[in-house]
Amino acid sequence: MSTIISKEDIEKVAKLSYLGLTADEIQAATKDVGDILTHFSAIQHIDTKNVPPAEAIGDNKNISRPDTAAGLFCAPANIMEHVPETHNGHIKVSAVFE
Repeated sequence: MSTIISKEDIEKVAKLSYLGLTADEIQAATKDVGDILTHFSAIQHIDTKNVPPAEAIGDNKNISRPDTAAGLFCAPANIMEHVPETHNGHIKVSAVFE
């Protein structure tokens, strides 16, 4: 079993994530996450002092263009005709927070 992460750590994360894991799943996750963290730990020790940063991979270029709507699925006036309620030209919806 891994010493990098404990069974209790996995149980806590599972509880915070609302995951109902079985005992076998907790045991497997503890091993798998421990293996991943061990691998990350090994990667951190690689000497990269003489490795230049990668500016780009491939021939991709950043192309800027104006942010405009490509087209409307439905005209705004047509939408407003079909909503149950409006207020001052806006669609009225039920309150989310009361």
